[in-house]
Amino acid sequence: MKYFALILLCFSIYTSAVAQDVYSSSGRPDHAKKQKKEEGFDPSKLILGGGIGLGFGNQYADIVIAPTVGYRFTNHFAAGIGLGYEYYKNQLTIIDPYYGTLTTYPEQANIITPNIWGRYFVWRNIFIDGTFEYDLIRYSQYTYTDNFGNIVTGKYNVNVPCLLGGLGVKQPLGGRAYAYFEILYDVLQNTNSPYYGTIVPRAGILVGL
Repeated sequence: MKYFALILLCFSIYTSAVAQDVYSSSGRPDHAKKQKKEEGFDPSKLILGGGIGLGFGNQYADIVIAPTVGYRFTNHFAAGIGLGYEYYKNQLTIIDPYYGTLTTYPEQANIITPNIWGRYFVWRNIFIDGTFEYDLIRYSQYTYTDNFGNIVTGKYNVNVPCLLGGLGVKQPLGGRAYAYFEILYDVLQNTNSPYYGTIVPRAGILVGL
């Protein structure tokens, strides 16, 4: 099974922390108190977000929901986990090898994508993005038998590891909102991967809370 999922719309919401100086009684910045405040877990560095993908065409539908949660460990690096779901449906046209007639059947897939992601800013607004997915795929497939030309319907379960890596850039939109665009590639290239043989473009909007 191989298909290309077209994501038309993706929104992500991120929190951001504002650094503030803590002053002592002398009126000077108290860096010791500031450092102590920044140690340990900081709720303001939590990252909450998600993606929504919609794709429609002639007898074609692709719907994606992908919430994520993460943590901004430094000003340059953030990482977290996500869990996505995708429903894909397309009309598959099969040619009869004996008579040359065409028959159309619905091809469907349900994909659950637990993942771990990381993003590191290497220079200003340019970042490296990496995501490891373990895709749980259930799909239907229709083929002709070799001997009698009968249609065979099959439903299959496939588990596929995917390692997506690439570059991205973000562009300020004003206030605390940013747009981003990235190009990813599945370096594992499993033949059952949804990303097999193609690059993966992604885009969205980030809003600091």
